[in-house]
Amino acid sequence: MIRPRRLPSVLLGIAVFFLICSPQGAAMAFFSKKEVVVGSPMEGVLSYKGKPASGAQLRRHLRWKDETGVTDTVVADQNGHFSLPAVTDSWRPLLPAEFVAHQKVYVEYQGEEYLIWTMGKMDESLYGELGGKPNDLICEITGELARVEVDHGMLGTVCRWSSIDR
Repeated sequence: MIRPRRLPSVLLGIAVFFLICSPQGAAMAFFSKKEVVVGSPMEGVLSYKGKPASGAQLRRHLRWKDETGVTDTVVADQNGHFSLPAVTDSWRPLLPAEFVAHQKVYVEYQGEEYLIWTMGKMDESLYGELGGKPNDLICEITGELARVEVDHGMLGTVCRWSSIDR
């Protein structure tokens, strides 16, 4: 047990330890907030059995600081096109910590719900999910979730893309 008179010395020692041992500007990182991209913009086309899923409701649930998380919803247009904005947040890491955001994207169409995207995102940058912006994103909502190799996280999706702008 630490005696009350020694507590300030112990706290000072811990602070000095993190300032010395942490990489790149630890003093600034220790006291300042950091901007993170919890969910990058998603834009693409939803299809159902090869045809545009007109009017499909797309719901993205992002969770990273607590169990509640945030949810945003859009409706696909007559061509199945959808667009979700970026979701950002800031945090003040008090100890060395790794960023992890949980992403799930569901589509509700013709009374059924489909999971089209599930990911543990470990890169806090814009388009960190795939290492760049996906081009020609097409999501066949009746498809099987497939595991996609990514550099920073784990992704299961029914979506495909032609290329990534890095």
